[in-house]
Amino acid sequence: MNKKKLVLIGLSVFCLSVVSITYSQNVIRLVIDGKELRSDSEPVLSKNRIMVPIRVVAEAFGASVEWDAKNNQVKIEDTRNKTQEIRISSLESALAPETPEEAVSLWAKGVKTRNGALQYAVYSEKLKGRSFAELSQRSWCTGASSPWIEKIETVSKNKIDEKICKFELVFYFASSVGPSSIGRCPVTVKLENEHWYIDSIDDDTALQNSAMITWDDKNNPKIEAIKKKYTDEKIINVTPFNKKYVLIESQKETFANKFELYNLETGDRDELPTMPNFVWLGNILNENEILFWASGKDSESNYAGFPFIIKCSREKEDPSSTSDFEAIRETRYVGLGENVEFGSKENSILSEVTVDNSNLRIVFSPKRGNEIGFYADYASVPPASTEFIQDQWQMVFRFKNCTPDNKLLKDSIKIPESNPGIKKVSVENEGQNVKVIVSLDKSIWEYTCKLKNTKEDGLGFPYADINFR
Repeated sequence: MNKKKLVLIGLSVFCLSVVSITYSQNVIRLVIDGKELRSDSEPVLSKNRIMVPIRVVAEAFGASVEWDAKNNQVKIEDTRNKTQEIRISSLESALAPETPEEAVSLWAKGVKTRNGALQYAVYSEKLKGRSFAELSQRSWCTGASSPWIEKIETVSKNKIDEKICKFELVFYFASSVGPSSIGRCPVTVKLENEHWYIDSIDDDTALQNSAMITWDDKNNPKIEAIKKKYTDEKIINVTPFNKKYVLIESQKETFANKFELYNLETGDRDELPTMPNFVWLGNILNENEILFWASGKDSESNYAGFPFIIKCSREKEDPSSTSDFEAIRETRYVGLGENVEFGSKENSILSEVTVDNSNLRIVFSPKRGNEIGFYADYASVPPASTEFIQDQWQMVFRFKNCTPDNKLLKDSIKIPESNPGIKKVSVENEGQNVKVIVSLDKSIWEYTCKLKNTKEDGLGFPYADINFR
């Protein structure tokens, strides 16, 4: 009997952590989730401890209670947990990836939606063992609310053998102020029990944005000594990383921001070739590869292009040179809902709109009497802004101080069957502006634009070459 009493006391203490006890006129009431629980046996106050009837409490939580007379034990079994385990196991079996690509796609979806349970479902047994405790501690929610992952792309696949494939993914981060960074993520997928599962993830490069790979050492004397050299420039940002390097962003009035990389151990300094473009730091992949988001504008002209990416990379560090890096311009796709501005030459005519197998082309010509200004310095499309009408899945390109050719207002624009992404294109007058309305298939969610000219020497007509995907 004493053993039974001890078991009841221990279980009572457990129940009190989730059950509230209230007193009313010397009657102890048992309340669970705001509802009073009634029982044939009332709670009892004994020696400053409250004893509660374990059966009624356990059953209220979906557990079964059994008295084992032979072993003098009270046995409590949580039947709900067993039901949940069966349900979760059935869901994971249904999700079991049939191909390496499916495993990567499901995992990427889990990462993008911060769903740790979905990620865990496509992990190998080895990875499940390593990650269960951490995911449980995080309540199966991964990542951060800001910056968030805007999209994930698979850039390469390498089949090692019949049971192992390696993929490289790119993560595009964004925040409330716009694109934030880009991170690369190598992933290994393995065939296990006739299904494909994520077996390893390179956490050093995956899901990292620049803030996550930096380290807080703002009072480092070497960094302080470097900062004192900037007497004619204003320091905008100081970004230490990898315990060895620091990236200094500085600015002179009217100039684009300058970025310089320092090796704190050797004293090596390198200028990153981003000027004269207006850019902001995207992501530090490592000390030899740094990405920047470019707005499309620069400090030397009035030209406004479409936003793009500048990748500064070098083969190795050369202490004898301050110009190790070369700049590589890369195309940037933006989400339909991201407001973008580009173009710079007003007083144009929207003269032609065509759609081919993959692109939308919007061509401009000079208004009569404005030919000299149209071609001065450079030819460009008019200042443009974008708007996404989500309920109709339409992109609107609005061109300032521009008039359309009358035939574009009357004639319908032909859409080839080979371009399933674009459903309809129309042109409308809007006061002194003109807008091109593009109705899209709902499989389309991003686009890019290249500003080109109908002649290689730049003396033709400028046009916007827009690609949706």
